[in-house]
Amino acid sequence: MTNTKTGNGSRLKLAKAAGVLFLVVLANLHLEAQSRPAELRFHLGRAAFPKASEHLSAGASYRHYFGKRGWALEPEYSFMTVMSERYHRDDMLILNVVKDLTRPSRRWSLDMIMGGGIYFHRTKRRFWKGPGGLGWGMGLKIWGNDRFYISPQFRIGHSPSFRFSVNLGFAPRR
Repeated sequence: MTNTKTGNGSRLKLAKAAGVLFLVVLANLHLEAQSRPAELRFHLGRAAFPKASEHLSAGASYRHYFGKRGWALEPEYSFMTVMSERYHRDDMLILNVVKDLTRPSRRWSLDMIMGGGIYFHRTKRRFWKGPGGLGWGMGLKIWGNDRFYISPQFRIGHSPSFRFSVNLGFAPRR
């Protein structure tokens, strides 16, 4: 855990991490074996840590499928805050690997998600980059029509942490 002053150094680190995440997405766009369209997902939920207040979690991700067996890469940005603490903020940049466990042609599908990333913690007086984070979970995707779906998801991570969220997703075609 490194304490630094909030300023240009921390912003530069966050910008570098976002740039790496962006390059992963661009590289992924050029995969030729894409069997399904990419998906844009937004989530809202709760995260819990032992000996800490419950956090509100929100974020977005981009899921890009490759191959014909239901594997996907999913860069994700997640923001967490404690509603009772005005200056508490956590930012996470995560790269997930997703495996669909059921056929995508159904109205619903079950998926498993595993990932790791960088964790940034801020309070009013300090900023620090925490150790990397790892986690895994399960989600159930329920399609409303051919373009939009809702997906409840549960994840367990190291720290330890628990996160339950509801994802709203969009795919240009199914």
